[in-house]
This record gives sequence, structure tokens and C-alpha cells, in this order.
Amino acid sequence: MKKTHAEHEQEKPQDDLAAQVAALEAENAKLQDARLRAEADLQNMRRRALREHEDAERRGEEKVLHALFAVIDDLERARAAASGDVAQGIDLVLQRAREELAKLGVTPIDPHGEPFDPHAHDALLSAESEEHPAGHVSHVIQQGWKREDGGRVVRHAKVQVSTGLGSASEPGGEKRS
Repeated sequence: MKKTHAEHEQEKPQDDLAAQVAALEAENAKLQDARLRAEADLQNMRRRALREHEDAERRGEEKVLHALFAVIDDLERARAAASGDVAQGIDLVLQRAREELAKLGVTPIDPHGEPFDPHAHDALLSAESEEHPAGHVSHVIQQGWKREDGGRVVRHAKVQVSTGLGSASEPGGEKRS
């Protein structure tokens, strides 16, 4: 069966329509993909902006905290030199400062006698100690501070670490028998 010229003419518009539909569907898929990518980019940008905002806020807060820590350090040195009513006054100011920091979720690190932890302590010195085993904090030079939420260290404690009992000790700090 041969097709007539009229039948061929009828198939042409249908072929053209099918081709147009296929082209439109392809363009629609391409636009849908572009929209999804743009939406994902927008979500990523929002997350990045939020993270950058939180980081900037944290850095600003830590700057203020470090300034306050320096004031507390100075007050503690003044307290050590003061006596009588002046010492009591300084104690009250120190207590108030610590309470305010606690309200902000910032607490002191007091590692005296604890094992040295490089994540929370900066070892400035090492010395022999009969009171503390090797690798333990024998003296706190400067108090550290940490966040209660997650325990993130805001300022490392500056410490002296015990080397053990001296020349009569093994490298691990245990006394030789």
C-alpha cells in the first residue's frame, strides 16, 4: 500500500507537532533542572550566611570575654596583694564577675592535680613534684575558661606540668624500687 501525497501531507504536521512537544518537554526538563539547582544554591547560600553570622558573633563575643578575663586576672593579682576591707571588696567584685560569666555559660577551668590535657591546657613549664605524678598539672599559672554548652575552651589554662619525682624516677614518673 502506497501512501498518497495527501496522506504524506497529513503526517507532516503530526511529525512537526511531535517534534515540538519533544522539544518543549526537553526545554521544560532543562528549566526544571535549572530551577532545582538555583533553589539548592539559595539554600546553600542561606546556610553559609547563617554560619558566617554565627562565627562572627562568636568571634565578637570571645573578644569581649578575653577582655573580661584580663580584668579578672588583674583583680585576682590585686586581691593577692590587698588586705582587710579592700580584699573583701575585690572578692565581691570577682564573685559578681564569675556569676555573670556563669549566666553566660562560661565557667573556669581549674586543672590543678588533673592529668595534662592539651585541648584545655597550655604547658608553660615542667618541674619535679613529689605531690603530683608525671604528666599532671602541678601549678595553675593562669586560669582557663570554657563554655558549658559542649565544653568548648574559650581560653586555655596556662599550667606547670609535673615531671614526677626527679632523678630517682623512671621516664613514666614512677619511683624506682
